Amino acid sequence: MITNGYDPADVPVPPEPVDEEYSLVHVGSMTATRDVPALWKLLAELCAGEASFGQRLKLRFIGAADQAVLSSIAAAGLASKVERIGSVDHAQAMRSMQRARVLLLSINDTANAKGVLTSKLFEYLSVGRPIIAVGPGDGDVGRVLRTPHLLLDRARTDWDAAAVRRMFDLPATGAVSTAYSRVALAERMGAVLGAG
Repeated sequence: MITNGYDPADVPVPPEPVDEEYSLVHVGSMTATRDVPALWKLLAELCAGEASFGQRLKLRFIGAADQAVLSSIAAAGLASKVERIGSVDHAQAMRSMQRARVLLLSINDTANAKGVLTSKLFEYLSVGRPIIAVGPGDGDVGRVLRTPHLLLDRARTDWDAAAVRRMFDLPATGAVSTAYSRVALAERMGAVLGAG
C-alpha cells in the first residue's frame, strides 16, 4: 500500500525547541467526534498520582476545539490545563508540532474510522515527536504507527497508564522517519509502476 505523506519542504529548519512543560498538542479541528474522555480521565489520574506531572501537564489545542470536548476535559478536572491557540497558518502549525512533547491524533469516532489515514498523521510523523493516537486498534493508523508512538484502541478503556506517562519523557531527538516523505513515496510508486 502506498499512502499519503508529507512534504519535507514544509518541515521547519532548524527545528523548534521542545517544550519543557508536558504539552499534549492537537493541531487541527478537535470536533466532538474526536473527543477522548477516557484519555482525559487517565491524564487526570496521572496528575493526581504524580504532583510534578500535574504541575507540568498542558493540553494545547491549535485550531478549533468543540465545546463538547472542552466540557469533557472539564468533567475530568483538567480545565485549568487547557491552552487554546486557535487557528494559525501552516508554517506556525508545523512549528507548534515541533514544540510538542507529545502530539495527539484522535481519529473520528465514526463508522469509517478503520480506513482513515488523515494527512495530519503524516505531518505529525514529519516532525519526529511522539504521537498518542486514539482510534480503532485494527485500523489503518495502527499499520503506520510504530514505536515510539502509541495507539490507544478507542473501543477499550483499559489503557496502559504507565505507557501513556512514558510518552512525555521520551527524549527530544527530532529524528524524523523519511519513509513517509513524498519523495520516498514517489520512488515506491515508480518502482510499482516499473514492475508492471
